[in-house]
Amino acid sequence: MRPKLLLVPAALTCAIAMTCALMPARADVIRLENGATYRGKIVKETSRSVTIKTKVGPVTVRRDQISKIVRTAELLKELERKLDAGKGDPDKLYAAGKWAKKQGLGKSARKAFELAIKADAYHEKSRKALGHRKHQGRWYSDEEYNSEVL
Repeated sequence: MRPKLLLVPAALTCAIAMTCALMPARADVIRLENGATYRGKIVKETSRSVTIKTKVGPVTVRRDQISKIVRTAELLKELERKLDAGKGDPDKLYAAGKWAKKQGLGKSARKAFELAIKADAYHEKSRKALGHRKHQGRWYSDEEYNSEVL
């Protein structure tokens, strides 16, 4: 009977791990009046304070110190609006990528830069933002450059 008891916690642990793996890794952002920024997951809010779980641990901030709270969902909605407005326009897509990067949405910024390149394969700013190099009129990713040019 004892092995059956061990299976339940193991199954539960597996289910929790699967759920966590499916959760987005993006962060909420708290901007303070003094210019400081905290990124993480908001775990508690009261009328006087907000607690955010950061990489280094939980941080509680008084509401009178907060200039703005930006939630992940809001950032992603705004980015989708920018991407929709920029469809087919590499400059607008690049601008959306820059905005996403500034908001801490690195993977989404990369997506925007890649969309800009799909709209214009020679869009220099997007290529540079992705770390591509130009050699003899052709753009290369780092991997391609190292294997084909060097």
